Amino acid sequence: INNGGKVDIYSDGKAGDIALNGGNSTTNITRVFVGGIAGDITLSGNAVLFGDGRVGNVMVPAGGQIFPGWLADDFATLTATGNVTFDKDSFFSVLIANDGVRSSKVTAQGQAILNGGVVRLRSENIDEETGRAAILSKEQLEKLFQKSFVVLEAKNGVTGKFDNVGQQANY
Repeated sequence: INNGGKVDIYSDGKAGDIALNGGNSTTNITRVFVGGIAGDITLSGNAVLFGDGRVGNVMVPAGGQIFPGWLADDFATLTATGNVTFDKDSFFSVLIANDGVRSSKVTAQGQAILNGGVVRLRSENIDEETGRAAILSKEQLEKLFQKSFVVLEAKNGVTGKFDNVGQQANY
């Protein structure tokens, strides 16, 4: 799938291996949503994997991005039945809730291999009555980021580390 293409695999859907090549600009983002089952996923520049389904191995080279869930307030788990590999200049975007408990995450039944990359943390204030998200203040963010969240689990262990963790804030 190349240069701005999109694929959606819903909860009852199945697909084989998928390779995504994004374009060379932010307007040519190539994406796949996996809510069902897919094979191995390989992402490259400006390609994004969204979803809460099951995939095989996931390879995230430079410019590729994993974002568990689909909507801005979706605290989903994306499951890899194999390994998940993040290379230098790749991105792992996760959402954490103001309650200090909920977060989106990736669970690998194999290994998580971290060869660098950036974790992008986004947090929102979820109104318990309406379920709608609102932007947190700078003070709320600072307090929230003093807590620990599990955003990546690997049954066979984690090797390496991410290069950086940053906040995605809208203030």
